[in-house]
Amino acid sequence: MSLACAALLAACASEEPDVVERGAVEIPGTLGADYLGSRPFSLAPGGARLVYAVTPVSGTDDPDPERLDLELLRSFRILDLETGTRDALPPAGKTAREALVKYGLLHEAPCWLADGESLLFRTAFPAFLRVDTGREEDAWQLLRERPPGYDPECHAPREPLVASRVIGPFRVERPNGTGLRVTLSGASRTLLDLPPGGLGDQITVAEARLAPDGTRLALVYAEGTGSFTGPSSGVVLSAGPGPMEPVRLGRGVLTLRWRDERQLIGYARPSGRREYALFAWDLGR
Repeated sequence: MSLACAALLAACASEEPDVVERGAVEIPGTLGADYLGSRPFSLAPGGARLVYAVTPVSGTDDPDPERLDLELLRSFRILDLETGTRDALPPAGKTAREALVKYGLLHEAPCWLADGESLLFRTAFPAFLRVDTGREEDAWQLLRERPPGYDPECHAPREPLVASRVIGPFRVERPNGTGLRVTLSGASRTLLDLPPGGLGDQITVAEARLAPDGTRLALVYAEGTGSFTGPSSGVVLSAGPGPMEPVRLGRGVLTLRWRDERQLIGYARPSGRREYALFAWDLGR
């Protein structure tokens, strides 16, 4: 990356235009998507569908944990990204209700299994609730162990990057523990260099996602002081072939997932809005 480009990114870290100005397209029907901690949605294998939760109508003040968990299950929607159709999960039958009473539910998006039809919820204890989205009757199962086709990376905790890490062909570094620098592993080429904007400031990296083909890296980062951070922004870096300049995704993005090698899906809120939604960025070839 040129010194001019590095300087521009550094200068604009706190003045980044929001996601819509950077070309993000809101996915219809997802306005008001619930954050659910750190995992607001999950993409099915192949990227044709995703599951997310709308904000429950009754809110989250119900003191009865079982009713709250049931309300959460009712709030999930399965969205077909090709047709735009949205479907609720199969109704929670006896098995699911008994599991909620006995184990409770972690309030996060479920993970897809490799079959692309089943979803796996984690309970508050070492057990899982599996639901077959293609069935109405007997769709729910209580599992004591992780089933075949489960990707543990889906439920991996979302932890800020605090030390240098090699991700695919990229080396993500924290110069002096405050800035952000990304280089190509084994090469001297710098793709991104973001120093903090002021004394006491630091760049926090919330997410680093490698594209399926390993040639692009999507980062979510924010600048702040101590535990107080400003709006987070997204950027995509490329190891080539093709253009290698950073692609800025805009301010207001909280989390990102690769749908395929050229498209990202993210949870974001443009400037001036109260509600979050899911957005898509098409990065081309």
